[in-house]
Amino acid sequence: MHQQVRITHNRIIKHQPSMRVGQLLLTLPIACAGLLGISPIAASHPADSGIPGQVEIEFLKDLQKRLQSDSTVIAQIDPQAVSAVAREGYVLLQKGWVNDAIVAFQKAIQRSPENVDARLGLAIAYQRAGQDSKAWDVYQQVMGQDRRNVTALSAIGTLGGYRPEWQAQGIAALTTLLQLQPNNSAALAQRALLYGYQGKHDLALADYAPLLANSPTPAVMLNAAEIYSYHRDYAKSVTWFERYLTATSSTVQKLPDQVIAPYGNALRNVGRNQEAIALLRSRLNGNSNDRTQWNIRSTLAVAYAANQQPDLALETLQPLKARSGNQPDSQLALARALRDVGRLSQNSSLSAEAVNLYREVVGQSPTVSLSLLLELAEVLESEEVVTVPALQRQRLQVYGQILDRDATLTSIRVKQLILAQQLGSSTPAQLTQQLQQALTPLPRDATEKRSIALALIPLDPPDPALQPIYEQLVQSELDLPFLEFRLAQINLQRNQLPAAKTALDRYRTTAQGSETIAAEFLLAEIDRRDGNWAAAVQRYEGLLKRELSDRQRTDALKGLAGIRTQQQRYAEALQLYSQVRDRSPNDIDAQRIFADLNLAQDRPTAALQQLQQIQQQQPSPDPQLERRIQKVKADILQRRGFQPSWERY
Repeated sequence: MHQQVRITHNRIIKHQPSMRVGQLLLTLPIACAGLLGISPIAASHPADSGIPGQVEIEFLKDLQKRLQSDSTVIAQIDPQAVSAVAREGYVLLQKGWVNDAIVAFQKAIQRSPENVDARLGLAIAYQRAGQDSKAWDVYQQVMGQDRRNVTALSAIGTLGGYRPEWQAQGIAALTTLLQLQPNNSAALAQRALLYGYQGKHDLALADYAPLLANSPTPAVMLNAAEIYSYHRDYAKSVTWFERYLTATSSTVQKLPDQVIAPYGNALRNVGRNQEAIALLRSRLNGNSNDRTQWNIRSTLAVAYAANQQPDLALETLQPLKARSGNQPDSQLALARALRDVGRLSQNSSLSAEAVNLYREVVGQSPTVSLSLLLELAEVLESEEVVTVPALQRQRLQVYGQILDRDATLTSIRVKQLILAQQLGSSTPAQLTQQLQQALTPLPRDATEKRSIALALIPLDPPDPALQPIYEQLVQSELDLPFLEFRLAQINLQRNQLPAAKTALDRYRTTAQGSETIAAEFLLAEIDRRDGNWAAAVQRYEGLLKRELSDRQRTDALKGLAGIRTQQQRYAEALQLYSQVRDRSPNDIDAQRIFADLNLAQDRPTAALQQLQQIQQQQPSPDPQLERRIQKVKADILQRRGFQPSWERY
């Protein structure tokens, strides 16, 4: 049986025999992976590859050789540069006598508890010995004594990639380090990596941007290519995968297995689906215990679905279904695949099955990662399940779990508040107040501002009281044209017609604004309020000649009917509202207006029937509607020569 090994700085420390060499990547430090151009994302989520082969053995030899010449994996400190009480430990550490160094540092701390050099040396020694938890704890103690200790900040950032629960502190440490050393590219790359682990792809890419613009290393290229794929910027993902291949003089056959799924997904989404299928099939094997294989298999199934081969997609997923059981990792891969296969094949039952699997995974995991919670939230936001009330309650709970992990995610807070109001937990006025509190001031980070703007999409139209927030978002130049449309809606509600038209004109100059018909609806309303009825009628009639969704056609009919009512052309208005009623029999507002039009044309009996139908549809008594019905009844009786008893008084 071969012995377990753990990579440390300039040597390999032997541990208890039990680990296969193929499992080495489970303990491979992120910085080590970067030296080889191996994706740290892949390195930190390795597959159990079984009995080691020649390739893995050569990899270990090469890795050891490179580590011997590198001084960045774990800090080295000159023994002559530290206090005398800690010097012995650093001398031992320099010789590679790690266990002896640990004892020396412990004695130094006993003699001088406030000595930062001794405590820092102990943390470094623990880290070199592979005792990550002890190293983590002692580095935290160092930070308690010296908040600006560069060595401790860097080490905490590196260790932050080892465990999900350390990621947030790792990011915080690296942020402080970058404030002290703005040009520290290694710290920036590591923070990008941790953001990627947490599913904060916007923030990860913001960190990768300056690295990619300035002679990036192959490792940075590969990591960024993965994140771009997860972020759904597939064109950039493919670009950086190909630049990595060029920079390393490699072919796709030499790419690490761990990046094949994101690369294949990116190829599919840029229209190169046949290449994606060929690549994914070439890396698929029969190892049902290999986590990397689960991802390749699920991505291949989605590629088949995109290729109009849903049966082959489901056949490809069978091994995952067979082993999913209580295996959260395989269930997650299956859930992701079913989500996308269901969407591509328009099979709602597969989408529902995917949601159930996600919920099972979350329920089985004692410590659910932030990235998984964000992914589950995204699934629950999808069109396929967004209309299911029970699942929306689940989404609200997930938002709460996310905020428990990271309260700085303002965009998630915005989604939580909006959904809670939609589910009846607050009034529109309370929602506006809550949003003002949550968004004043807005975060300074541009990526989070963009996420906030997207989270506000369901507010259609927004409360005019939120105008300052929308104006700040527009001024932030987030390249989100719909914000101008929302400003136009707000100004229209305030009856500021010139300002509404100006914002709408800006929106219509964008590619998005020039293609949508939403602007035409808003222009028609501006014309109506401005008294230009002829122009408004022309716009609505033009819209009704176009291909519209059911809701859009109903809105156009109601808009035109409203103008005909104002023009006192009641017969035409009644005919238009009759179409609205036929298309939307549960539209209470349309039914009320229909009754009013019958009254305007001296048809009280028809109006009474309409009002009584509305009354039957009300979930609770409506006193105003009841008084209206009584008044119409009284009018009918008076016409017949009867006087209601209550009128005598």
